[in-house]
Amino acid sequence: SADTRGRDVTSAKRWSDETVFGQRAYFLFDKQPGELAVQNAREPDSGVYRCRVDFIVAQTRNSIVNLTIIGK
Repeated sequence: SADTRGRDVTSAKRWSDETVFGQRAYFLFDKQPGELAVQNAREPDSGVYRCRVDFIVAQTRNSIVNLTIIGK
């Protein structure tokens, strides 16, 4: 999670669920569109994830992503 309310993206408040990715996942603000990077991805990380983006003056966007880890 990255919260930029009231702050610049470089000082976004970040949070990651230790039971899912812990510190292995982080949001890349410098990419267009933004990206979620996962370090050392492994088979148990495979699954369906939801990405939610809230805007101040626009409607919230939700995306469903199917992450499949293949091989080693």
